[in-house]
Amino acid sequence: MLRNLYKILVIVAIVYLVHYDATYHEIHKENIDNIIVSDLENRKYDGYIYIPKFDYKGIIMHGDEKMILDSNNVLFLNNGSNINDKFGNIVLAGHNSKYVFSILYKLSIGDTLVVNTYDYEYKFLVYEIKTINIKDTYILDNLYDKKILTLITCTRDNQRRLIVRAKI
Repeated sequence: MLRNLYKILVIVAIVYLVHYDATYHEIHKENIDNIIVSDLENRKYDGYIYIPKFDYKGIIMHGDEKMILDSNNVLFLNNGSNINDKFGNIVLAGHNSKYVFSILYKLSIGDTLVVNTYDYEYKFLVYEIKTINIKDTYILDNLYDKKILTLITCTRDNQRRLIVRAKI
C-alpha cells in the first residue's frame, strides 16, 4: 500500500511540475513582450531577437556579461560592430537554458531569425549550424564585406559551443 501511495505522489509531483513549468514559461513570455513594448520609450536594451519557428523572443543587451547571461537575456558581444552597421558580424550569446538558447539545436538550415533594434528589423536565414571547440574564436571576427548573425550557446559538456550562423 505504501508503494502505491508513493507512486501516486510521484505522478502528482510530475503533473504539478509540468503544469508549473508551462505556466512559468507563459509568464516569462508575457514579461518579455511587456519589456519590449515598454522599452520602446526607455531604450534600456539593444533590441530583441525573434525566432518565428518557436515563437521565441529574447531581450538583447550589452554590458556586464555575467549579469546579462544570468538574468536569462541575450548578450550582444560587440566585436567592433553595432547591430545597425551596414556590414559586420552580429554576435549574440545566451545560456543553453529553457528561457534563452536551448532551442538552437532544433533550428534547421533555411530557418528565419529576426533581430529588431526598435529602429530597424533585420531578417536572416540560417545557413550554418555546427559545434566548435571553446578555444575557437574565429566566429567572433568582425566582417567588413557582408552582414551576418552568429548565435552562440554552450553544449552540455561545456567544452564545445553550438554555433548558428545566418545571412541577411
